Amino acid sequence: MATGWSSSDSKWLVAEMVPDSPIGPTNVAMTLWFEVTRGWTDDPDESRRQARKWAERATAMEDADGQAHTVLGNVLLLERRFDEALAVARKAVEIRPGCTNANGFLANVLLHCGEAGAAITHARRAIRLSPVFPPWFMEILSGAYRECGQSDLAVTAAQESLRLAAKSVNGRVILATALVRGGWTDDARRIARQLTAIDPGFSVAGYAARQPFRDPAVIERIAGDLKTAGLPD
Repeated sequence: MATGWSSSDSKWLVAEMVPDSPIGPTNVAMTLWFEVTRGWTDDPDESRRQARKWAERATAMEDADGQAHTVLGNVLLLERRFDEALAVARKAVEIRPGCTNANGFLANVLLHCGEAGAAITHARRAIRLSPVFPPWFMEILSGAYRECGQSDLAVTAAQESLRLAAKSVNGRVILATALVRGGWTDDARRIARQLTAIDPGFSVAGYAARQPFRDPAVIERIAGDLKTAGLPD
């Protein structure tokens, strides 16, 4: 495996030291999921399979606390097993209703499965529950606003996501598409130029292929918005 956590054996330590606890396998699954979604692995298919294996191991334990369900739902989303992903992600929130991660990760599944209104609810809840939250939760909120046709709110949320994570490519993708839908094409092209400066190899086709939206029409529209913004095919 390439960079990041995958270059170290430390992610396996807790799972080996306390084999009867769900904490270790959950952390391993989360790390592997990040390897896949952040491009930190040379073999994303194997990392994804391993993430599912470890998350399923944790969810099957008697004292599973819902954190593994949070990861497993999003791994199943990557595998385009949409109904299962929704069921498991919702179970995570059922077990952990006041958990920032459980709500944020459910919002991600909901957005990609075509339930953008519900995604807004859970993304806002995730952000409200903790003063320190992952910047990509704001990206989820922005994407959900965009898919609900609320371009002005989508732009505001995307701008906030970039304040929190200034180099985020995905934040700029969402901002550019929201600007296009709001009719602010010149601004979208400015953001697109920033994006290609950060990621010179970016392509619309490559980005689209990685997005696990249930409805192909959603990613087709996003791809069209990105082309309108001037990003390369």
